Amino acid sequence: MARKTLNNFWQRAITGVIFVVALVLSIISGERSLALVFGFAAIIGASEFTRIIGRPARNTFQGGFAMLSTAVLYSLISAYALDLIALKYIAIWIPVVVLQISSELFSKKPAFIPLGLNVFGTVLIASSFGSIQLVAHVFGFYDYTIPLGFFVFLWINDTGAYLMGKWRGKTKLIPKISPGKTVEGFVGGVGLTLSAAFIASTFDTPLNRPDWMAMAIIVSIFSNFGDWTESMLKRTYDVKDSGRVLPGHGGILDRFDGVLLAMPMLLFYFLLRY
Repeated sequence: MARKTLNNFWQRAITGVIFVVALVLSIISGERSLALVFGFAAIIGASEFTRIIGRPARNTFQGGFAMLSTAVLYSLISAYALDLIALKYIAIWIPVVVLQISSELFSKKPAFIPLGLNVFGTVLIASSFGSIQLVAHVFGFYDYTIPLGFFVFLWINDTGAYLMGKWRGKTKLIPKISPGKTVEGFVGGVGLTLSAAFIASTFDTPLNRPDWMAMAIIVSIFSNFGDWTESMLKRTYDVKDSGRVLPGHGGILDRFDGVLLAMPMLLFYFLLRY
């Protein structure tokens, strides 16, 4: 048992290091590498989502069309962010989602709720991952410090919440969905992330101090909402992990659940701000 636990620890550690390094390199290498890596992640995430809701992409039309729809919408959002197409061309996604919706009609057991979930998953995953590219271009040019800062804050928030939760965590925050989360851990995550934002604001970047602090607050709050939303989905369908693509860590949706709501909210903030 001890050896198995140790092996699991090293598996998680090695996978975690590779994941972080690959993510950071994709961001700092430029806009095209970011688009490629996160596009790949979005498609895998869509595949995981269809499997969870019982419409797996491997053997159902609905799952296949969901992946196609996700890929198309993400590609169009990224192309717009890269100034390759005008905003109106994102409407190309409309006939694709119509095909996605129609595919449910010809399934073995057509049902409206799985259909709605499939479309919802497509929009949520594609727009969330596509928002990373939009946020990186908020000033009209690619600035890697914004998406990099977002993910660093995400990891710092998780670390602060974990440490404070272990140390002082007593009051359950949302026990029906995530029993391990505590109010103390949540506060610890927010506090550590705000501290990191203050330090980040001392560097010469396009963002000023209020922007960094706003990003920290958005990440601290809405990354948890994304985490809880994915946990609610998995509990509904009695699934432990969204996938197995990351040994010891689960699937893409397990690792990027904090992006699902926090990144669109950060984009919303920047659109209002600039």
